[in-house]
Amino acid sequence: MPKARNKNKSSKQVKPVFHIFCEGLKTEPYYINSYINHYHPERRDVLVVEDNN
Repeated sequence: MPKARNKNKSSKQVKPVFHIFCEGLKTEPYYINSYINHYHPERRDVLVVEDNN
């Protein structure tokens, strides 16, 4: 018989994560940053990784 779950147990909230890949060096990063700043100004944590080749 399965164990009953504890209803009082707190669960962790998982933040949504989006990975965006683009080839452009100027236009695409500007567009993406503008979109985030406009639509999600209070909920953002942006990490930019540039090409290292």
